[in-house]
Amino acid sequence: MEGGCRNRPWPRRGKEGFRCWIKRRQVQNFAIATALQTTLDQGEAEVIALGLEIGADLLLLDERSARGVAMRLEFPVVGTIGLLIWGKRQGFFASLANELALLEREGGFRLSKIVREYALQLVGE
Repeated sequence: MEGGCRNRPWPRRGKEGFRCWIKRRQVQNFAIATALQTTLDQGEAEVIALGLEIGADLLLLDERSARGVAMRLEFPVVGTIGLLIWGKRQGFFASLANELALLEREGGFRLSKIVREYALQLVGE
């Protein structure tokens, strides 16, 4: 981590805090990414390939097939909904229901009723 980001396991609230915690990187080993694309979409394949390259602690993946590959490679995996649950618990926003609605409406995210209800139950909404 850089500068004031050292020894900070979680981001501070707000955009600046995430700049210390989340870094954008590009895959260097395209052979692994290309091989993974035989069964996965490009984005998921690149996430896993980059995870292997940098020794990532956690991968953010939603697609079931990609999650399965990552878990077989012994990566901990969290999905978008899991990340939002964490964000709600950390106080980054007041309403998970509002964030899920926004994700569906503006992000085109598909979420089953069962998953939505379970997520809301987990955060007491």
